[in-house]
Amino acid sequence: MHDLRQLWLLNRRVCADEATFTKMIEIERPWINRLIQRSVDSPNEVDSQARFQQRLGALLESEGMTPNKSAHWVAEKANLDGLRVLVQEFAVDGLTEAQSFFPVLPRLPFEAQLPVMRIMLDEFGCGNPQRAHTSLYRALLNELDMSADYQDYLGHIGSESFSFLNVFYWLSTRAPDPGYFLGALTYLEASIPSFFKCYAECCRRLNIQHHHYYTEHMHIDRFHARDGHRAILEAIKHGACDYRSAWAGVQLMSAVTAEAFEASVAKAKRGAPVVWKSGGVESWAS
Repeated sequence: MHDLRQLWLLNRRVCADEATFTKMIEIERPWINRLIQRSVDSPNEVDSQARFQQRLGALLESEGMTPNKSAHWVAEKANLDGLRVLVQEFAVDGLTEAQSFFPVLPRLPFEAQLPVMRIMLDEFGCGNPQRAHTSLYRALLNELDMSADYQDYLGHIGSESFSFLNVFYWLSTRAPDPGYFLGALTYLEASIPSFFKCYAECCRRLNIQHHHYYTEHMHIDRFHARDGHRAILEAIKHGACDYRSAWAGVQLMSAVTAEAFEASVAKAKRGAPVVWKSGGVESWAS
């Protein structure tokens, strides 16, 4: 876990010197290679738009139809302290929302940049600070009486959460082509409207007023998924990638997301230290 935390901190450096970059690759390469070997299966079979859409639709349907005990626990049983642990586990992501996306833009043809930029504009509230997704996460943390400084959480989130954070830096900057990023992004945007239902239901049950980070994503990501498909189509049309790499990105993000979610629920069930707004850290037991 310490290596993946260090990798994220290295990824955040805008200007890395040679020694920093070498250290970053030293940590990243074995981690991403293991992740790909474990997660990516037969991408060569996905060689057309029709095949890509068919496989993605089948994956999303399978994930949505399969009973998920963890999602049920979040929706129906998690108490307020359990929700705090869940929110904490993804706080670093929520408080740095979409910042890792920027490096992919120069790797995309102009026609594919446009739908990706539409997604990013929404992530940053279309210029309205109050609607930026990071602001929505801060409001949720504030209601839960938790810190809104992402640095406070770096010593408390698990390796699966750091994998989720780091994978987008690899996808946007060092994946063999931008198709990996676009496939991962499209999967994430397409899956979140269903995936976030358990969080939204938990917030409703616990009378959380600042639920908008979840409910806004459930609305807007339906449109973002369409933009993701358009970006893939344009990138392929202009020779930047193919459907094989996009499907590999889908599989990679599906695995990373599932592992991070399951790990966060396990921590919430057993109790974990929570970082409070005051800066203090306190554990609770379920």
